[in-house]
Amino acid sequence: MSYRRSHRSASKSHTRLACASQKIIALREKAKASTAAFLARRQRQIAWWQRAFRTPLVGFYGWVRSQCNSACSALMMLLGLVAKPQLLARSTSSRHSHYHRRQSTRRRLRTESLEARALLATVSDGGGTTLTISLATDEDLAVVSNGTTYSFSSDMNFTKGVVANVGDFSAFGGTSLTLEASGLARYNTVSVVDSGTNSTVTFSNSGGNKYADQFTVLLANASAGAITFNGATAFDGSNSLSASTTKNIVVSSGSSVSTVGGNLTLEANQQSTPTTASFVGINVYNATVNSTGSGNVLLKGRGGDTGTENHGVQVLLGGFVSGGGTVTVEGTGGASTGAANFGVQVTDTNSTITSSAGAVLVKGLGGGSGGSSGSNHGVIMVQGGVIRSNGTGAGATVTVEGTGGNTGSTNNNGV
Repeated sequence: MSYRRSHRSASKSHTRLACASQKIIALREKAKASTAAFLARRQRQIAWWQRAFRTPLVGFYGWVRSQCNSACSALMMLLGLVAKPQLLARSTSSRHSHYHRRQSTRRRLRTESLEARALLATVSDGGGTTLTISLATDEDLAVVSNGTTYSFSSDMNFTKGVVANVGDFSAFGGTSLTLEASGLARYNTVSVVDSGTNSTVTFSNSGGNKYADQFTVLLANASAGAITFNGATAFDGSNSLSASTTKNIVVSSGSSVSTVGGNLTLEANQQSTPTTASFVGINVYNATVNSTGSGNVLLKGRGGDTGTENHGVQVLLGGFVSGGGTVTVEGTGGASTGAANFGVQVTDTNSTITSSAGAVLVKGLGGGSGGSSGSNHGVIMVQGGVIRSNGTGAGATVTVEGTGGNTGSTNNNGV
């Protein structure tokens, strides 16, 4: 009888163990299915987020992953899927493990780049009367006056910042944007600035159409691109133009840039650390820069520092710089080891710097560097170049100041 009772007890124990084992197996399967479902949901959420916002969800899901790993580890230990010594070993270093995970996530947040996307030129007015266009890296902007509207075109998309009235513009989101007549009435200034490197601005041919706002172009990045004038660019009334870049300005052959009563200012490579390249600071090449009314004209240019003939300001092949007010031209030759880096050069028949009524001031500083860089004249007029004033009053003076360049070489004349 004793044996039978013992046998029955053992049989019951085996039955209980088998039931418990089946429950544990079922629990394990549920845990595995739940974990797989959670991971699938997480992947779908990540995919949705990245499609909707084009932004990788690195930081948030890094934290979720660490929490899930901890919870799964604890569950697997309770179910007997992980040996206790291994779990205890991980537990004792959990603080360090979490710390390193956090540090790794932070490093990824700092270094992981976002998905590729189209760069944007931002247009905004801040609720005021100045319209600002901020150029992205490597962006090329072209501007044209159509008389009652302005057209802007770019190799990047225009995006809307803070603007008072979207109806003042054609549709945003493309590479062309029109400022409508209502926008011309709203704004009195159009400002173009750069927010990255190698941005350029081109005033394209507007024909007989004029700009009814004052324009300021400031490409202040140390690696900015050029400002170019092609065809006719004219500002009516008292509207002014101020264009400045850390590189060079080109007034192309046959082009004209003009104001009436507004000032006309062109400045190239005037920052404290000059741009490294080979170029003429301001090149008026068979072109006209003038104020037809009382506006003052100011040209300040510095040449590049590579090769030869890095002149500060060059007026040649019939180039014409004139104004009704004061006309000031200041040029600095580039500090190149090559020769002939003039401060101001006025060369060829009909090439002229003049004023119809006011004073004319021309200042040139020759450039050059090293013993082999000679002929760096301050101001040079050759082959029919002219500097004069047509005014008859006491203020219609003409002043020419030149300083030869590189003292380590020869033939560096002032004027």
